[in-house]
Amino acid sequence: CAPGNDGQTGLSIRDVIIRNHHRSGIRIAGPDNSEDVYKLNPNEVEVTGCRIADCGGRGVIITRATRARVATNVIRFCTSAGIQLLVSRDAVIDGNVIEKTQQRENTHGGHGITAAHCFDYVIVNNVVNESWRWGIVAAGGLGAFSQDHEMSKRFVVANNVCRGNRDGGITIDPTVASDRNTIQPSFATVAANVCVGNTGHGIQATHAAYVSLRGNICDGNENAGIAIISSRHAVVADNVLTANGNYGIAFRTDPDVTEAGQHLLGGNVFDKNTGGEILIVDHHPPIRQLQDRWPVGDAGGMNVPVKPAGGEPSHGVDGAIYLNTSDHKLQVYAGGAWHTLQGTTGQSW
Repeated sequence: CAPGNDGQTGLSIRDVIIRNHHRSGIRIAGPDNSEDVYKLNPNEVEVTGCRIADCGGRGVIITRATRARVATNVIRFCTSAGIQLLVSRDAVIDGNVIEKTQQRENTHGGHGITAAHCFDYVIVNNVVNESWRWGIVAAGGLGAFSQDHEMSKRFVVANNVCRGNRDGGITIDPTVASDRNTIQPSFATVAANVCVGNTGHGIQATHAAYVSLRGNICDGNENAGIAIISSRHAVVADNVLTANGNYGIAFRTDPDVTEAGQHLLGGNVFDKNTGGEILIVDHHPPIRQLQDRWPVGDAGGMNVPVKPAGGEPSHGVDGAIYLNTSDHKLQVYAGGAWHTLQGTTGQSW
């Protein structure tokens, strides 16, 4: 579809086979009547049941769409992205199989699925394997419209399988290179995904705010299972994190990002992660923690009941906090030893 101002509804591309095209397999460009995606004229489209392979551009690229649906396609050996969504709203990317997306020389592409400057969309039930870079870029800052449009907000990434992708499984990174000290509000949910054997992190959120990462399985990734980097207000809960080459969960931040932190951590399961369970770098703000074990380093806290004790109990419960009524200090029992809580070297009350 050529760009225009009117838009159209009812465009459907189904059961098409496209091979060895020198550019993108399917390209749809909607109306350009507004820089605000909520004021675009309708461009309701669907691409379903297609087989696209060995294209010199994207498998499917959709720009300025409203209520688009890209579902049940098989896309292999395409370049830059298997599916790319730009400046669109209310899209559904569902049930696609995307394999071995390649990177064009001197570009930043090579992702399985990528979305930028989009709103109110879902990426669900896809299988994305062996991409040159990330399996799913759920919200990215790159694209032709980065100076004119807001970064992506209000989206769900759920029930996807990402295996063997070079940069990692799933990432939220809604920034551009010139704005790396700014945290962007994402209002995103990343849930019930399986990220296995990726070269980088299983799941990453960087420079993002208001995100929930729940119920994911991250196994055997070469870096951390989940990485929260220079972000704010992330909930990381109920994930299974096993055999990752770094920590199960890593919290990092650039010192120049002043608003990072205020995360909530709880209910995760850890096993056989090479570097340990939880990493919180030294200059990272403290993190509220529920149920998980005590993190490496001093930046941490638990919202659990405080148990009174007349002295150091002879048998402490790992991760429990005790109030020593003899010297009025708060202590936590972790890793077989007692630790006086940060800020309570004197009386706690």
